[in-house]
Amino acid sequence: MSFLSVDLALRVGNSGRPVILIHHYGFESFSVDGQWWTAAQRLAYWNVIAPYNITAIFTGHLHPGPNVTDSLERFVSWNRPSGATGGPASIPTFVAGAARSSAYLDVQLNNANQLRVQVRDQQGNITGTRCYVRPTPIWMAPTAPLYGRGWKDDPYDSFAAAMNAAGSRINDATCNSPVADIRVKPGHYAGAVRLATPSRLTLDGTGAARVGP
Repeated sequence: MSFLSVDLALRVGNSGRPVILIHHYGFESFSVDGQWWTAAQRLAYWNVIAPYNITAIFTGHLHPGPNVTDSLERFVSWNRPSGATGGPASIPTFVAGAARSSAYLDVQLNNANQLRVQVRDQQGNITGTRCYVRPTPIWMAPTAPLYGRGWKDDPYDSFAAAMNAAGSRINDATCNSPVADIRVKPGHYAGAVRLATPSRLTLDGTGAARVGP
């Protein structure tokens, strides 16, 4: 826990970059109800990772196969535990196993923070799919040199560039369009941009701008 706390602070900080964690015990009933780790331990873990953009957690321990009946606990949303100091309402978690059961996960993450996780059997057939969309932090800076870089080489110098970066899609009908959180650095911006689709832009006292459908 001490290592994780320091590592996230030093290597991720406030960049908003997606973080994927991988460890053994999961959040399905076999790990939780079996007390392989306690509620207090999970709460302490949550409080360490809550300030960061935790896109997914992959675990092992359980060995589900590729069939639907084997995969009922493969996709688990870890809801914010009681007593948590912050963080999202939930974090998607996935049981990655098991090779010995002829099953594996095919995972894609794009620069709109869309996560697609598919269960495949040993022939590569897809037996289950889940897609998740998280708000995408995009930074904008008015002048060069650019401020500290974040996810996918932002900040950008125009709303057009930021919207383009946030608008990529996973080519899968089960994934919805993402929402972009565009955060603006103080300064002067030249020019204007016409948005291709109806959008909403709101500013608050922190200098955060939100663009959405």
